[in-house]
Amino acid sequence: MLMGADRVLSVAVSMLGSTEALAALGACLRRRSDGGEVAPQIAGRLDAVLAALGIEDAVDELDESEAAGALAVVEAFVAQAADLVVAPGRIGWRHDDPLILLSQGRMSAMLAPVLHRDVVPALGRGLAERLDASHASFLDVGTGVGELAIAMCHLWPSLRVVGIDPWEPALVIARERIAAAGLASRIELRRGRAEALEDTRMHDLAWVPTFFIFERVLDRAIARVHAALRPNGVGLFGLYARPRDPLGAALADLRTVRHGGAPHAPEQLARRLSAAGFGDVEVLFDAAWRLPIVLVAGRRPSAA
Repeated sequence: MLMGADRVLSVAVSMLGSTEALAALGACLRRRSDGGEVAPQIAGRLDAVLAALGIEDAVDELDESEAAGALAVVEAFVAQAADLVVAPGRIGWRHDDPLILLSQGRMSAMLAPVLHRDVVPALGRGLAERLDASHASFLDVGTGVGELAIAMCHLWPSLRVVGIDPWEPALVIARERIAAAGLASRIELRRGRAEALEDTRMHDLAWVPTFFIFERVLDRAIARVHAALRPNGVGLFGLYARPRDPLGAALADLRTVRHGGAPHAPEQLARRLSAAGFGDVEVLFDAAWRLPIVLVAGRRPSAA
């Protein structure tokens, strides 16, 4: 028994440095993004951690927006990791802590520039032009606190968004943030789930984070999103990327299951999209996105 305890403590202690380093990086990013002050003796020690990590200059080069984006990632993972320790039995996205909700929302908003810069142009077939049109519509499944919806409206000035989410604590915050951004006339929020979506031929692009969708209703959700798209509209179904190393893969699967989803290989999800009637199905991933997300894209065929 003592040997087992020694091994567990040895592993735990060896990881403490990584945990504290991530927290120190988050503290430095917060200083960079909001200009907050800390005691000089703490500031010096934080700088020493960045120097030891070899990223002191890189952090100094970040502008306020870049620092805020990096902070969102650190904050989301740290907050959810702490919640895992406190409530290991939680399954499904049922957080009511504003810190967790907002940090997850800020991290999701980082998808918008990736779509604008990389994904939409790569998908081609007039999708970029469609999203610039005055009647363009984006379906944001699992909109949460509305950060992705807001970011999409900023990047596509004519775009209208329908955001759906079953979790009222997140929608309360979303309404406030959308109103504060002056986008209430362009973003429609609904309380609901993807598998119960009743929209038909309404949207040009849909984002579906499958890691929040229970396996038992995933095929129904895929079918309802397919029906909600206009002809030649595109559905983007997100999965957490699984690193090749065993620990990284195990953590990605744990994150997925804890959010309520089920781990799938991208190729498995692609087959399910094809079975639901999607065409031109392809898997998209680029490490340059700086997001741990794989996209499986499918297009609703044009009407016969």
